[in-house]
Amino acid sequence: MCRGRRRIAAAFLAAATVCLPSAGFGFVVPSVTPVPHKRPEAKSPVVPVPVPKPDLSFSESAAPPEAEAADEMPEAVPVPCTVQFADVVDLPAIVGEKGCGFSSAVRLSGVNGTAKVGFVPEPTVNCRFAGALSNWIEEDLAQIAVETKGERLKAVHAGPGYQCRRRNNLEDGKLSEHAVGNAIDILSFEFVSGDIVTVADDWSDEDPDKEPRRQFLRAVHDAACKRFTTVLGPGADGYHQSHIHVDIGCHGKTCTYRICQ
Repeated sequence: MCRGRRRIAAAFLAAATVCLPSAGFGFVVPSVTPVPHKRPEAKSPVVPVPVPKPDLSFSESAAPPEAEAADEMPEAVPVPCTVQFADVVDLPAIVGEKGCGFSSAVRLSGVNGTAKVGFVPEPTVNCRFAGALSNWIEEDLAQIAVETKGERLKAVHAGPGYQCRRRNNLEDGKLSEHAVGNAIDILSFEFVSGDIVTVADDWSDEDPDKEPRRQFLRAVHDAACKRFTTVLGPGADGYHQSHIHVDIGCHGKTCTYRICQ
């Protein structure tokens, strides 16, 4: 039994050998050549680009560009002020200490309406106050002068207007309206005849011959109370015995409260 199986296996192997192709019969058995694995491409080395170091050298003689530009900047240009009846000269903004100063600064030389009234000396105030002051003189004082004195007003003698100080020249307290160009102190009034009515001498003079002078001052004071937010004359306190103070400062939340003394 075993021998028979062996014979069959041997015959099968012989037949398989005969069926294999031979190179001598023109048939080429392709040879299988193993394909080599593709090597990864070599990456080019990354060379860091050097960053230039900042120049830390400093020369005392070389100023930074912004400093040079600041040196070449012109001074502040005055803000043009155009108000009716006022002759003004525009000035650069005033910058003082401790809150003093204002923009739209002007030197008020006089009133150029029908009144033709000058200021002695010419005060420095802000543009808005210059307009209020000129309207008061043109529309009120010119007529009051003719009605009480019988002649035209020529000039208003007053303080400098702007003064960097506190109220009543005290060391503490609120800043004066003078410090922001909103106020002026009027000392006297000059008429075309050369006559001068002063607040210090004529406000309380009971001489009957000087009644027109007193009437003029009282009428001036009353008219001011209708135009300015603050009017302080000799009847107000000891600080205003020699002049009439007028300003356009804000009083109250709505700035409509007026002080007339």
